[in-house]
Parts: sequence; C-alpha cells; structure tokens
Amino acid sequence: MIGAVFLGRYEVVGFLGRGSMGRVFIARELDRPKHLVVIKVMHEHIVSQPRFRTLFESELHSMARFQHPYAVRLIDASLDDPRGPSIVMEYIPGITLEVLLGQERRLAPERVGYFLGYLCHTLEAAHRSGVIHRDLKPTNMIVMDVNTSGESLRVMDFGLASFANKPYFSTEKLTGNGPDYAVGTPSYICPEQIRGDEVDRRGDIYSVSVVLYEMLSGLLPFDALGSIDELLQAHLRQSPQPFSSMSHMAHLPPRVEEVVQAGLAKYPNERPQSARELAQRFGDALELDIWKLTAPPELGALRTAPPALPSLRKQTKQHAVFPDPYSLVYHFDAWMPQRIAVVKLRGFLEDVGAQVLASEPGMIRVRLGEPIAHEPKPKGGVLAWLGRMAMNDPPPAPPTPDPIEIELLLERPDSTTTQLHITATCRVVEPQSLRDTESWKHRCARIHHDLRAYLMAQEQR
Repeated sequence: MIGAVFLGRYEVVGFLGRGSMGRVFIARELDRPKHLVVIKVMHEHIVSQPRFRTLFESELHSMARFQHPYAVRLIDASLDDPRGPSIVMEYIPGITLEVLLGQERRLAPERVGYFLGYLCHTLEAAHRSGVIHRDLKPTNMIVMDVNTSGESLRVMDFGLASFANKPYFSTEKLTGNGPDYAVGTPSYICPEQIRGDEVDRRGDIYSVSVVLYEMLSGLLPFDALGSIDELLQAHLRQSPQPFSSMSHMAHLPPRVEEVVQAGLAKYPNERPQSARELAQRFGDALELDIWKLTAPPELGALRTAPPALPSLRKQTKQHAVFPDPYSLVYHFDAWMPQRIAVVKLRGFLEDVGAQVLASEPGMIRVRLGEPIAHEPKPKGGVLAWLGRMAMNDPPPAPPTPDPIEIELLLERPDSTTTQLHITATCRVVEPQSLRDTESWKHRCARIHHDLRAYLMAQEQR
C-alpha cells in the first residue's frame, strides 16, 4: 500500500495500524509534500454490509458537523475510491493513550486530571450539539507532546455519533427472538447499551469513567473474564474492585475514588450528569480547577468551517420527484424513551400480523399480507388500548388480499429528547395486480391510524 494514492491527492507513506472499522495509514498531500494526513480505509466485511453507503455517509457528516479544538478534524472522504471507501483526517503528532498506558501502566492523579479536562471539554461541546461519541476508549485518544509541559489530549472517531439520533430496533427485539447488543467496545461499553435502553450523554460519562479507572490503577474495572458475555454481565451487575483494596493505590485520595465510582454507576441518573460536572468533581477531589486549566482557545481561532466533502457531493445526483400513485406517506411525532418505543412497535406488528423485512438504524421495513381487523386483539397491552381510545376510529376497511409494505423512518431531533419523528410510507407490493385502489388507500389510512394509536402520536404540524 506504500505509494498508493487516495482521492487523487494523498500518497500513503506509512502504515499506522488496524481498528474495528478499517486499516489506518499516514499519507502526504501531493501538492504539499510536507503536510501529513491520516487515511482510514474501511474493512471489506464492513463495505459489504447492506446500506453501507448510507451509514458511511452518516458517519462522515456527523464528523464534519462537529468541530472543536480538542477533536480530530475530518478533511476529506470518498465512497468510490478504487482502493476502497476512505476517510481523510488531520494528522495529530503523538501517541494513543493506549500506547502511553502500555508504556507507563498507570498515571499520576494530577496528570489524569489534565487528560480528563481536555476530554470533558470536547464531550461537553459535543453533547450540547446533540452528538454522542458512544465508543470512547484509549485507542480513540491521542496524547500530544508526551511528558512535556505542553502535554494535551485529542479525541478521535466521533463517527458513531450520528446513530444517536437514529433509533435502532433490531429484528430480534421487534420479533422477540434473542438478545440484542449495541455498538461499542466491550471493555468500555455502558450498561444501558447492553440492556438495550436509550443511551444519552451519560453513556459517554460511564466510558470515560472506565478510562479514568484504567489510567489511575493500570487495570480495567472488569478484566480477565472468560468471555465477552461474562464481561457484559459484569458491566450490568458487578462492582469494580475498590482502589482502597489495591496496595499500589494507597496514595490515592478517597475523594478521587468516589468520583470514579460515581461515574461507573449502573444507571445514568446515578452518575455525574454532564462531562463538565465529572471534570469539576474530579478537580475538586484534587483541589485543582482542571476545567479552567484545560479550557480551549476560542473555537473560531483554530477551526474553519466544516469541510464541504467534495468527494461525496459530486456523486449526488438530482432527480425530478414525481408522485407515486402506489405510495402514501404520513408524518407524525411520538414522545417516549427508546425502550418503550420498541415494546409498542412490537405490539403493533404482532397485532397486525406484520413480517419484519429489515431493521437498520433509523429505518424499519415490514410487510402485511392480510388486512387489519377493525378491532385487533390488543397484544400491545393496556397502553395500546388507551392509545386507541384516544381517537375516533374511522369506519372499518373492506377486506383486500393485496400485500402492503410499510417503511418507517425514525429520527430524534437531538439526543437529549424523547421526541421521535416518524415518517410512515405505505406501498403496494404488486401494483399491477391491484384490484381496488380506494380499498387500498382506506387500508393504509387504517394502518396509519392504528400505528399512531399504539404510539400515542400526534400529526406533525
């Protein structure tokens, strides 16, 4: 790969390593040979996944819209480079926190405090922008100017953040078959991701607290377990070994351990509620104002506008949009946590006898082979009945054998709200065999009505 040119202007000069998403190279710009960049090339097994292109674009635009002095910046990207879909990021001279911990094992509390300050400033800005990292770990943190007075930290890979606003209900959850685990590195994943609960900024607080525990003690809170499943169960149920029981941690002030243990609480409402609160509490325990000591310069002085991503934009084609006579589109809003939404959606799908065809971040597609009865059995429970009673039922639709597909697009305005924007598109599977157009339209209206009733939703205005 040495000497290979990406996007027509970045020549690979060295190999940096492999990650969960792909291989990472260092490259130079052909027009500016002394200017180095980092190129991440996606793994083949990721590229071959369904809807890869959509998810890849989501990662890129999430990275592009969040700009901060302590976050590694996205420069360019390509979906169609002959050598594979790739992301070009700014080169940050330094080493990963993982490498530093491998060299020094554990760090002095004051040094940890400074690293925490840089990290929490980045996260506080991201969370206020509705961006959640979801995969914080030492390999995603770069330490600059190691062991100097100017030592600092930068955060990489905000790429998973875009999924925070696109709810994901796995096929297993929608059909009730088997467990479902969310994205994230097992050693640093928060309990709510494992439980399948809604994840907000406090999930990042948990992951940061795992990193804090590791920097201070040289150990992970849950380590040397026999399997991934045992590790996940430990995150859910076990308490980390107290620092006070470790002979090499006798020097650590008890108040510092209290902050770390609070960040590792199993439930989000028991943790510090923001990145700033975590940093300030840790600083108070050390009698240092680490929030002030690590405050970044003015954002505008260090960052220009987000990149335009020309490699993606030139591939976008504009098409004329014509009404589809065999599709009906409905828009409405619901307010509920994700764990409640999946239960209600599952009840609705059971009641109408729907088959789940696909479920991806922000999208569910199902097929109905039989018409809905006017009063379906309320398998969704009492809440379903209450939702149905909240509206006046339209007259029953006459039966029709025509199969219908429903595509649900789901998105949250931001990660801090339970509001859910829903776009439901009802389509005829075999338009050529459609015998009764009015009956089909009436049936779609009935589906829309029942779905809104289950979710206690309101039409968007």
